[in-house]
Amino acid sequence: ESIDEVMFESVVLGCVNQERCQYAIYVYALGLEHRYVSETGKLEEGKKLWLKVSSVNPKMGLLTFSLASKSGGIHAQPTSAPAA
Repeated sequence: ESIDEVMFESVVLGCVNQERCQYAIYVYALGLEHRYVSETGKLEEGKKLWLKVSSVNPKMGLLTFSLASKSGGIHAQPTSAPAA
């Protein structure tokens, strides 16, 4: 855990691939809809997550998120998905 860890609030929009526990998420601060592979298994639509960037590869256009360690990444209160 790092004191300087940058966390991004996000919300689960829905499941994309159940076998891989892959979800569509929306990262509020970045205005980004992205795919995220859950580290904790099944996630509910509307679930709030706190994520950090775990890797970036600009040449390949890849951005990977993982759960932020400070908050444990998951908060109990669901939040409504933003309007499309």
